[in-house]
Amino acid sequence: MKNFLDLIKTNPLVTASAVVSAIGIVVIGYFFFVSAPNYSAAKSDTLKEQKQRQDTLMNVSVPVPNEDPNAPPDMERVVINQQVINEIGDVYSRIQRDYEAILVAAREKNARNHAGVLLGGNRIWPDANPSQFFDLYVRAASDYKAHFKALFDITPTGQFNNNPWNMPVMSAGSPPTREELELILAKSAFEYISSVGAQSASDLSQSQAEQLFAEQRMTLMAALNNRARQINLYVQLPPEEDRFAPVETDAPGTEAGPTSGFEAGGSASFAGGAGQETSEYPFLIEPWAYSDQPPTPDQLWEGQVQLWVMRDIMIAIRQLNKVETLVKELAPDGTIRDMPATVVNSPIKRLLELKTLSGYVGLHNTGAALGGSDTAETEFGGPVSSTESFGSPLTPGPGLGDQPSGVEVPSVYPTPPLELAPTEATDRAVEHFGITPTGRVSNSIFDVRHTQLVIDIEATALPAFLEQLRKTNFMTVVKAEVTDLDEYELLQEGFVYGHGDVVRAKLIIESLWFRNWTEDLMPKIVKEKLLIIQPEGALTGQDPYGEPF
Repeated sequence: MKNFLDLIKTNPLVTASAVVSAIGIVVIGYFFFVSAPNYSAAKSDTLKEQKQRQDTLMNVSVPVPNEDPNAPPDMERVVINQQVINEIGDVYSRIQRDYEAILVAAREKNARNHAGVLLGGNRIWPDANPSQFFDLYVRAASDYKAHFKALFDITPTGQFNNNPWNMPVMSAGSPPTREELELILAKSAFEYISSVGAQSASDLSQSQAEQLFAEQRMTLMAALNNRARQINLYVQLPPEEDRFAPVETDAPGTEAGPTSGFEAGGSASFAGGAGQETSEYPFLIEPWAYSDQPPTPDQLWEGQVQLWVMRDIMIAIRQLNKVETLVKELAPDGTIRDMPATVVNSPIKRLLELKTLSGYVGLHNTGAALGGSDTAETEFGGPVSSTESFGSPLTPGPGLGDQPSGVEVPSVYPTPPLELAPTEATDRAVEHFGITPTGRVSNSIFDVRHTQLVIDIEATALPAFLEQLRKTNFMTVVKAEVTDLDEYELLQEGFVYGHGDVVRAKLIIESLWFRNWTEDLMPKIVKEKLLIIQPEGALTGQDPYGEPF
């Protein structure tokens, strides 16, 4: 030990070198045997994690919108990088721009020939006070009735009159009445009897009597054909002197007065066609139009929407029938000739009913497409008046839609039991397929109305009519009942339908009305009933269709 200490003292450099070497050996050993494996493992885990992330980004499934807006999105496997992120962002930006452009286009199409032609000279909307603008509301009621007259307002020479509401004018009427036919046949018989030198029908021989019968049959057919070739459409109109006056109901136990045409047993006592004494005017004219009091704002708005829907459907009928144009017709000799459009050569032969369901589908009623009804008296579901619907009303459950005391519920629209509509125009339109096959109900983007239409139409033309409805103004047939007709039985009633096979089509037509233009015109009471603005004292609850708000 002493020698070792002497060596350290006499050789300090050697000693220092040895110590340094020993420390180096320890450090190197620690690095190789302790630190290096730990570092290598950590580094490996990091690299593995980065590789997994890269593999993930190179094989990601992302939803890409389908070219068909009604189809679900396509799932594409892509490599995620900044370029892909930018491209996908551009796709969704284009979708947003297209959505906004669609709303603008829908507004233009939906509002065209509607927004600029309003009852009361456009001066009532959105909220002229009836007590302050009494004359405007009286004028609006008069305008409302005049729209119906304008549909079939033609001059004695057969020319169409211009009307300030741009209504689709057609010539319409019924077959000759029994009295008219009897007069024509009596004149024909008198002329024949005189021509053969007889004093009366009893003086005719058997052959002369048979000849008279044949001539009268031809005279009768000529009279029916002449009437059919004078009009574009069979429509039962009231007599000229009573036209658009209050219609009297002949239902037992009811008081005389205006009827909407939906009340049980209600029918107008008009002069009908041969073999018919009564028939029903096809349009619903609201009773308030004949009152000595001006209509309320909500009544007038309902009448305005009713006229818009009626106008659009009548435009579709006029377009399909090619009114005021020449159409191809089969002549008796088998050749094809160009003739003016009339009942004989037009697809739609007769209009029996065109009435709009009161209220907005999904808020005030359940529509008419899937058989909802208040009673079971009409084929599409129950009698309807201006304050009823032929679809089931939406009635709140206990405690959900009860009105606070002192709050008066207007008669036109029942109070919506719940807030079914979104509050922002950009919200997704709600869908309820329990109400209509399309799933469309009134929401903050558009409102939905249902209209009942009954027509006699050539069977082969029915698809073309459905397409014409679609092209006219966002109209879709959501229910159809089609029954075959016996043209010979109809001929006995005076209806000449031509050569085609004719069916009776009972249709429920769904029309959309976009709020980006209608909302600015609505009276305050209507906005409350559509939940655009919050009604005072309104209660909220749960969606009766089971979907959360």
